[in-house]
Amino acid sequence: MSAIHEVYFSLREVDNYVCAFEEKYKISSAEFLRNTNPNIEVSEDDAFEWEAFIAQRRELQSLDRKTHREYLNALERHPHKVRKDTDFKQACFAA
Repeated sequence: MSAIHEVYFSLREVDNYVCAFEEKYKISSAEFLRNTNPNIEVSEDDAFEWEAFIAQRRELQSLDRKTHREYLNALERHPHKVRKDTDFKQACFAA
C-alpha cells in the first residue's frame, strides 16, 4: 500500500480547478451548490471534488484577506520598518 501524499494548492490553482468544473458542466458553482438544474448530472466523484475545491477556495480567500489586512495594519503602525524589510527582501530575491 502506498503512502498518501498531501498536496497544497495555491488560490490560483484552486480557482482554475473550479473554473474547469464550471466549464465542463456549463453551470456556475453557485448553481451547482444550489442544485437548481435537475437536468445537469454531475458524477459523484466530480461533485465531491468540486465541493472540496469550492470549500478550499473560500478558505484560501479568507486567509488572503486576513493576511492583506494584517499587512496593511503593520504598514500603518510601522511604515518605515515594514518598507525597509520589504526593500531588503526584494533585493535578496533579485540577487
